[in-house]
Amino acid sequence: MGRLLGAVAAVVAAAAALVLVYVAGAPPAVVFAVAAGVLSLLWLLLLLTLPWNLYFRAHAVLAEIAVSREKGIQVPAARDAEAARIAARCSGRRSRGTS
Repeated sequence: MGRLLGAVAAVVAAAAALVLVYVAGAPPAVVFAVAAGVLSLLWLLLLLTLPWNLYFRAHAVLAEIAVSREKGIQVPAARDAEAARIAARCSGRRSRGTS
């Protein structure tokens, strides 16, 4: 629900900004240039944060698996291997199972 509200707020803010620009009489070239700049910054933010979020989440899952095994909880080896593969891929190192 939070993402939906965020998306609605972003659309409302964009619409309000367009109305404000129209009232102010800004040239369309400036509006498109600013929009391209904002989209570029958002794209860079996505490109920078997504791999790091995956990296840290994969390591957190590996730590949770280790704690679960210490407590005697059975964890399928496939889950451990998948988390290790994702962590290795995100860090730039190859996982143990690949050549």
